[in-house]
Amino acid sequence: MKKKPYWITQAQRIMKEKGITQEDLLDVFDVSTRGAVGHYFQGRAEISADQLARLSERLGQNIYYDEKYASKTVLTIDEIDSVLDSWLVKLHQLDFITFNIEQSKVKQLLLQAMEEKAESTLGRSSSLHKSSIQSKAV
Repeated sequence: MKKKPYWITQAQRIMKEKGITQEDLLDVFDVSTRGAVGHYFQGRAEISADQLARLSERLGQNIYYDEKYASKTVLTIDEIDSVLDSWLVKLHQLDFITFNIEQSKVKQLLLQAMEEKAESTLGRSSSLHKSSIQSKAV
């Protein structure tokens, strides 16, 4: 029997914890029936990067297609955003940095640099992070 992709096991565990059903995920997979969602969870249909990003967003947690990415320490955009907010202010107060542009623009540039690094490391685009960066940094 073929082993389930890691994302399925991870998503099913989180869904069970949160009481989310396959029926609740129709829009994530852009399908109209629970059975069609089931095809993804049974490995009969291949999940796309965009669907995986939407699933992560819906479940409120990063869902990794492959286990090798899950073992790395990963911060959410909200966590990175919070760290940047506090550290940019602290560094500015200590006169370690000065801003010739708005602090929010500096934060946006830092978040974009992190996104580019993530894309080059993973070798693919991560639309979840891009949409989160755009909404958080603007």
